[in-house]
Amino acid sequence: MEVPIEKEVYRLRVLLKNMFVETDYIEKVETKMQKMTLKNISILMIVMWFLMGCSKATDPINDDNDFDKTNLLAVYPNSGKTIYLVDKQTFLLKKTIEIDLPANYSINRMCLSTKRDFFIFSISYLPTAAHFILGYNISKGKMGVIFPTGIDSIGAPRIASTENSSKPNQVYFYSHLNGLFLFDFESHEKTKLPFKNAFSYGVEFVKSSNKEWVILKKTNPFYSDIEFYPSSKDLTSPQFVLNENNVDNIYIADIFADDLNKEAIVTCYNSDGSSIGKFYNWGIYNLETKQLKKSFETLPWSINPYYIAACPTKREAYFVGASDTLYSVDYHNLKISSKTILTGKNRGPSRLLISSDNKTLFVSCFDTNAVFVIDLGTMSIINKINLPGPYLLIEL
Repeated sequence: MEVPIEKEVYRLRVLLKNMFVETDYIEKVETKMQKMTLKNISILMIVMWFLMGCSKATDPINDDNDFDKTNLLAVYPNSGKTIYLVDKQTFLLKKTIEIDLPANYSINRMCLSTKRDFFIFSISYLPTAAHFILGYNISKGKMGVIFPTGIDSIGAPRIASTENSSKPNQVYFYSHLNGLFLFDFESHEKTKLPFKNAFSYGVEFVKSSNKEWVILKKTNPFYSDIEFYPSSKDLTSPQFVLNENNVDNIYIADIFADDLNKEAIVTCYNSDGSSIGKFYNWGIYNLETKQLKKSFETLPWSINPYYIAACPTKREAYFVGASDTLYSVDYHNLKISSKTILTGKNRGPSRLLISSDNKTLFVSCFDTNAVFVIDLGTMSIINKINLPGPYLLIEL
């Protein structure tokens, strides 16, 4: 299949930006490239690759002017090209990153690399639906070269770092239309992993609290099961599966795996449909016995999932669904310990993240254009960070 000229134009744009060519000159080059043949473009690209290699010795970006990532929280919409870096202590916006992509390229998913030094983007190109991977060096504020994966029509993709320190540049990628892959965003190598995928399967990547496990939360039309894979190995064979063959009769909304206490907190509802429109359940899996204990205290029904954050040292977990209520639970005793009203929150999904010092909880509210900051000692709101459409949260 012939490579679209727009794709080659974009690749040259990235090369020129990495060589610190002025933006107005880049735009002139792009205009001329639109009138060139693919053969001539290919020759030009080879020349630019050579020049880029020769320019590395005089690259003005070096370790002396790296951007300081200390104490930062990355906040970004579910889709879009803008990332906000917020100071976790002052709650002030420290930097806004605009990922410069042409109009026909869109970011569908993002993750943080294993070493937490790159943002990795899953990108789609329209109208051909071609798929790409792109790395962005956070400290240097520098995009890498786009990686065409050779995959088309990806559907609803998922991407996650491997958490394998021996392979820090690798990410997992899942498409229900194409399967499971291992991509290297530096070497541009691609490996397809053996995995049963289907159009009707939804898959989410989840990391355990100390990154001991990479977890696949799989939902088919009838139930959810949870596959646990050691982070030190590829996703070729799960070590164990929770709710295998629907033994616990549940759809799982979210899961937090506590490596310290060997437990997994889940929010869920009954896969037979008996709780739909009535209530949500939550409970604890013992990761050694694989047994589920549900709390007798249920949560109000929510179309949007109850996402989870948890603090293993306190054995406390926190849930927010579509409404304005934050639930704090004691998951050792399976009791709801407190409720905090997120005043001003509109109805809609929220995500949660606990700071690494276990003192602060951040709750995103996409439809409210805000991130609530909660003091975990008092379970009170101490700040409200106003940002456009914040949803996903990553601690750098």
